[in-house]
Amino acid sequence: MHYLAAEVGPRGVRVVGLWTAGVFHSDVMATLSMLHRGPTLQELADTAVFIASNRGSGITGSIINVSSGVSGH
Repeated sequence: MHYLAAEVGPRGVRVVGLWTAGVFHSDVMATLSMLHRGPTLQELADTAVFIASNRGSGITGSIINVSSGVSGH
């Protein structure tokens, strides 16, 4: 992400990845989540809209975690 953002940034292009886990199996992911619930498709969509908007215009070269705090532990 970082290298691609550095390459295309001078042309006004931002590069952001969205990482999520278990959107379609949120009940299963709840046991692994810091919020004790899985992420929803709506949360993922809301985050994507924010990132694409002018309000998220300062974000580039990053991966945004939209997983409700899912960890492997």
